[in-house]
Amino acid sequence: MITRLRENEALVRRLADSNVIGIFCWDIHGYVTDANDAFCRIIGHSRDTLLSKMIRWCDFTPPEYLDADRQAMDELMRTGSAMPYEKEFIRDSGERVQVLIGGTFFTGSQENGIAFVVDLSERRRVEQALRESEERYRIVTAAASDAIVTVDESNMIVYVNPSVEKIFGYPAAQLLGQPLSTLIPDCLWHGRKALLMQNSSDKSPSEASLEAHALHRNGHELLLEISIGQFHLSNRYYFTAIARDITERKKADLLRHGQNEVLEMIAAGAPLDGILDKLIRLIESQTSGMYGSVLLLDEEGVHVRQGTAPNLPFDYINAFNGEPIGPQAGSCGTAMYFGKPVIVTDIMQDELWAGYRTAAAQFGLRACWSTPIFSSRGTVLGSFAMYYREPRKPQSGDLYLAGVAAHMAGIAIERHQAQEHISYIAHHDALTGLPNRLLLRSSLSQAILHAQRQQGLVALLFIDLDNFKRINDSLGHHIGDVLLQKVARRLQSCLRRDDLLARIGGDEFVIILSPVAQPNEAALVADKVLKAFAPPIEVEGHELHAGGSIGISIYPADGEDADTLMRAADTAMYHAKESGRGNFQFFTQGLNVAIQRRLTVENKLRQALARGEFELHYQPQVDMASGRILSAEALLRWREPDHGLVSPLEFVSIAEETGLILPIGEWVLREACAQLQRWQAAGWGDLGMAVNLSTRQMSQLGLSGMVEQILREYGVRADLLDLEITESILMQPSGENMATLQRLSDMGVRLSIDDFGTGYSSLSYLKRFPVDVLKIDRSFVCGIGKEQDDMAIADAIIGMAKGLHLQVIAEGVETAEQAAYLTMRNCHMAQGYFYGKPLTSEAFAQRMQADWLPL
Repeated sequence: MITRLRENEALVRRLADSNVIGIFCWDIHGYVTDANDAFCRIIGHSRDTLLSKMIRWCDFTPPEYLDADRQAMDELMRTGSAMPYEKEFIRDSGERVQVLIGGTFFTGSQENGIAFVVDLSERRRVEQALRESEERYRIVTAAASDAIVTVDESNMIVYVNPSVEKIFGYPAAQLLGQPLSTLIPDCLWHGRKALLMQNSSDKSPSEASLEAHALHRNGHELLLEISIGQFHLSNRYYFTAIARDITERKKADLLRHGQNEVLEMIAAGAPLDGILDKLIRLIESQTSGMYGSVLLLDEEGVHVRQGTAPNLPFDYINAFNGEPIGPQAGSCGTAMYFGKPVIVTDIMQDELWAGYRTAAAQFGLRACWSTPIFSSRGTVLGSFAMYYREPRKPQSGDLYLAGVAAHMAGIAIERHQAQEHISYIAHHDALTGLPNRLLLRSSLSQAILHAQRQQGLVALLFIDLDNFKRINDSLGHHIGDVLLQKVARRLQSCLRRDDLLARIGGDEFVIILSPVAQPNEAALVADKVLKAFAPPIEVEGHELHAGGSIGISIYPADGEDADTLMRAADTAMYHAKESGRGNFQFFTQGLNVAIQRRLTVENKLRQALARGEFELHYQPQVDMASGRILSAEALLRWREPDHGLVSPLEFVSIAEETGLILPIGEWVLREACAQLQRWQAAGWGDLGMAVNLSTRQMSQLGLSGMVEQILREYGVRADLLDLEITESILMQPSGENMATLQRLSDMGVRLSIDDFGTGYSSLSYLKRFPVDVLKIDRSFVCGIGKEQDDMAIADAIIGMAKGLHLQVIAEGVETAEQAAYLTMRNCHMAQGYFYGKPLTSEAFAQRMQADWLPL
């Protein structure tokens, strides 16, 4: 036995001299009897100090680890070996070093043994850095979890530690003398051979690290992180491998990396099918034999919609499309119904699959675990399912993966739905649900491209409601909105399935007819639309007539792009309005000239105010009893440098549409008050000034404040200013309008209703609004002496005004007969060519100086 002990000690000594792992021999009294260089480096003591028997190994052990040492020694005494454990040594410098230590008695000895020491300090620092950089994943780095294997140069195992069995499933005794390929495939052998060749001339220990795949005894694959140390002994090379199982860590890394890729796809707006495909394949890579699927729930939350299942047969997944969810609707339909995971371990035995068992059996599916997919608001969006081809119960890791998949699928589906909703809002009219201008333009461009390929035609119908503004102003915006919705439905009923109806704003609708064979097809549809407008539309007790004017343009005759066709149809629509409304007109080149003129006027109008091209002319308003001038109406004129005076009929409506009427209207009011101030300074202190206000100006915030400021700025009395408003204001009795008119009246400003009698206002509004003057429209004055109806209307207006204590001004008086008749009917004031045309300020002053009287 003594000889055998000495042989063991000699072998250990030779191995220890060149090993990279700390090795020391000890006796039962705690003295170090031998140590290799690696151990001396680890504890920071020289070999001579250690072998001097001046210190025992407990002397460089911190007190808190002495119990662990005693326990290890007790276990060693009882069993002959002790499990490796972690502890610390105190170096000669006083610094502590953390190590993994394991030992055993020499064979046949109860007095002497050998210990292996692995310095864990550096590795712990690396692992700590890794934990900090990987916030959600941590690697358990206890040394006792690592497998330690030593092989000789022929690849035979000569030493294993107890953790080998825990990692690989093989008992240590079964591995000794076996080739390393029993545990790790030949890739490690090739790596070891390369290290051997690299260091063939170097006798010092060497190290290398690599990752390798291995098989557990039960057949499942492992991924190992391996550190290899080489040492040379008696002309032979030995290798010690420290192997760590990183299978789960790698899976976690792959899962995290895959999640990031899926999130990047979601953020980039990738198609939903592609995102779900990527997600399912990611989860499938985490567990063998699993087939994933995502089924969606329809908007009503009642029926299943086909989703994505990249590795399941299409016919199987398609079989669920349109199926109702319920309490016995397979795993997925039931999970969606209850909003809870449904685990079916054997499809052939579970009643939930009674209606779908045949389909599952056809494709060899035996287990299905389904997890509902929720939105951030908690509504069910669909389900994620995990299928297997054999009956199977889930492990905790499986359920975790299902939860990850369902959560990420929920993010993707909800983002997709939000994008679809945003896209719908961006491309549809909120009131009618019809396509808006943006979608119309895109659809028209597509229709043109299709017509180009087919050498066909596209027709565009631009529809503008003829009476909508009057209805909206008189009955309110709510009635107007309901009317637009019902008009949209009527228009939709006139179209074919492939035609498109859009609302592009206000009371304007556009129809795309594509394809059409002949332009007369557009005329037939336009006629159908006009007939659809004929019956009255009932809205909350009101029978409303909403006629329409339609302009038609044809591709390619009237334009080869969407914008040109739209302009052409718009121009034709205006021509239809000018032709009496309630009809349709095709675009012609003559109309193109008109639209170009309109665009030119609009562009120049935008610069006219800054360039000082506007001026005011003044038409006398006279007292019919005395013939004296009582006031002047300020009338806007535009002196365009290239064409002279431009008719107000040509530019005022454009100013209204573009909003330019607001700054122009303020300029008119300022200039009129400034002129009135100059005339007052000339001696006409009681002369009044009438200024027209547009409907758009009445809706302007701060109108009354602006009027007050201008009056104060020019020192003009409020009662000398007469603001003329249109009758449509009476048909829009909003609180804002009422408040504005009341503030103006409280200032003392006179308020007149212009063109009275031409609108459809309720006469009761005259009592509610603070009105001072009614102006009889020129259309009634023109009929005096010719039309009994016009004379009767003029008489009625004068009589009504008298009853309401209002003054009356007759517009458009051009003959002595008209003047005499109005005087006889006690009309207070009049204006018109009979009394004088609109004059420049200088000409008007000359008339005043002559105390102008009608001829």
